[in-house]
Amino acid sequence: MIQSILDALDTDISYLVAMLLVLFYAWSRFNTPRTLRSETSRFQFYGSGVAYVICCEAMLLIITWLVKDNPDAINWLHMGAEGSVGKQVSGFDAPAIGALMLTTLLPSFPFLRDFDAGMLSFFHGMGAIPVNAIRWVQRLGSVSFVMTESALERARQYVRCRPDLQDDLALKLVIDPEGARIPHAFTEVVVLYVAYRDLEIQPRFVSAFPEIDTEFEAKMANFFAHSLGYFATIDQLSAQKLQPPADATENIRKVILASAADVKLMLARALLYSCNNDLAVANKFRAMGFAIPPAKRILIPANLLCLDLLGVIALFIVSTVLSANTMPIEKAFSIGVLVAFNHVIAAIAALVPKQAWKFADIEQSNERPWLAYFLSTLAALLVGLTASYAFYLYRIHFFDASGPVLPFSAQCKWLVLSTVLALALAFECDNFRNDVPPPLLRWAEGAGLGVLMGTVGAFVVYWLRVDQALLHANDKPPSLLVPILLSAAIGALFGSTIPHWYRTSVSRVTKPPRPDSLATPAAI
Repeated sequence: MIQSILDALDTDISYLVAMLLVLFYAWSRFNTPRTLRSETSRFQFYGSGVAYVICCEAMLLIITWLVKDNPDAINWLHMGAEGSVGKQVSGFDAPAIGALMLTTLLPSFPFLRDFDAGMLSFFHGMGAIPVNAIRWVQRLGSVSFVMTESALERARQYVRCRPDLQDDLALKLVIDPEGARIPHAFTEVVVLYVAYRDLEIQPRFVSAFPEIDTEFEAKMANFFAHSLGYFATIDQLSAQKLQPPADATENIRKVILASAADVKLMLARALLYSCNNDLAVANKFRAMGFAIPPAKRILIPANLLCLDLLGVIALFIVSTVLSANTMPIEKAFSIGVLVAFNHVIAAIAALVPKQAWKFADIEQSNERPWLAYFLSTLAALLVGLTASYAFYLYRIHFFDASGPVLPFSAQCKWLVLSTVLALALAFECDNFRNDVPPPLLRWAEGAGLGVLMGTVGAFVVYWLRVDQALLHANDKPPSLLVPILLSAAIGALFGSTIPHWYRTSVSRVTKPPRPDSLATPAAI
């Protein structure tokens, strides 16, 4: 059965084994150390991790192609390293050599090693690893925290039930932000600590990261020990009507501030570990009493994308009629559906990063997020490549009426269109972010994107002229003027709808207040 599947995919077992090896090693490199998983949300961690693995697999394909066509490529890829790897890889085929170069032999290839290190750092940064939890601590420090009576009572119950703490310490838990500031700040830390221990995810988080929990519990034990000593001293001095020494107050203040940061960090880690995105984490913190302002969330326009998809299919129906003499209607329509799918995916790829990552939102970065544009382009290319290959296999094995079929390497050239569309849409969505856009902007963007896509279509047609000549060696190749016009029409359709919708949606969302306008925690 496996062999039949491999035959259907036009590949062999060596490629499959090589890809599995690279997948395993690449994921191990991304997930090292394992505590990185507690530093960011599930979506960001797994999303950036999968993107890194895909890039490693792409490197495998490139290396395999280089080594297969030119075995001497191993030597110049090995430049800068001592010794030789010739004997280590002799007798292996190209996929196995590529897999070895990206796994166990990676340190022996300086260029690949350094490139992989840079790529790994890039995707860790894309996933906000390891800074996302720290960002949440900073964010929590800039908003007010309101303790409820139920949370206070739960904290008192925890103190009374803990054998190493005195019952009198529960009496020090008070809500008095304007009066007794040290007891109030102490109460905040205890309430947040108990909230962490009461999290449903807490036992699983501790089981996954016991070393983090051990270190944290040691810090909290130190916090309670210092607090016991401070309050015992205060009670004795108060009985004698004496003021506490300034250094004692300053020391407990430092301990409370450090402990507050520690418990907020653990809360952030545990919630990031259990939540898919920052929106879910923010909702959890709001439920605890943090006054976190609502974030700007814009849903993907499913209705608009469906209309654009139908528009692309309609344009292809028109092109089918125009090219009826040179291409079977079934073939033209099926290709039209694929092109429509790839272009809708390009539009989604342009919008999703703006919702998933803060650095991709121009309102957050205050400059054009070129990194996000690159990610949109890469996502559109990878998804389009997968869909195109699946459609290629379908045409070869199940769709006899679609022949003759270009080689897949030649068909991939058409993906330039959807890739450029994703980049252009992501760019156009960020136009006029601070001003009211001119009424004719959407039409100007549509016309501009139409010209761009038409130009790119002409380039692709020129790029395919040799492939078309080889495919139609015994007859005249069909005219590709219609695909150029079709590409321009699709660009005009998407350019006049998607960016305008995005700007309109952003203007309807209430922007969150500036951090300096929010209430701050009581000073201690």
